[in-house]
Amino acid sequence: MRGPFLIVTADDFGLHEAVNDAVRQAAAGGILTAASLMVAAPASAAAVRLAATLPKLRVGLHLVLVDGYCVLPPRLIPALVDTSGRFSDAMVWNSVCFVASRKVRAQLAAEIRSLRPPEPYKGKGIKFAGEFIFRKQGKKK
Repeated sequence: MRGPFLIVTADDFGLHEAVNDAVRQAAAGGILTAASLMVAAPASAAAVRLAATLPKLRVGLHLVLVDGYCVLPPRLIPALVDTSGRFSDAMVWNSVCFVASRKVRAQLAAEIRSLRPPEPYKGKGIKFAGEFIFRKQGKKK
């Protein structure tokens, strides 16, 4: 068993080229171990290319519902975004409005699936290629 360790994660990977460059520098320097990718952000394609050159960097998904851009076409979620596809920066208001919205679930699913397409499998939900599903064992009597 390992002793304590620190995971340093960069937020907003893909938001801007300056953020991407900071991620590159910190990862190359050995301090940064993970980054959260904003898939609809202006510099996200560059961030994905950069991540491919940083094999030790783990990249996760940064879900965006405030102060960022949508993945779905804005016409499908007009109550959530403006005509350019941008969410407002009103975090508290959005939280109240979005809590049970089917359109919000659709946007989040689109962000998640934008990284890699799902493969159907026999069971609940979706499974990605190369993904392992660990099932909890039932109670033993």
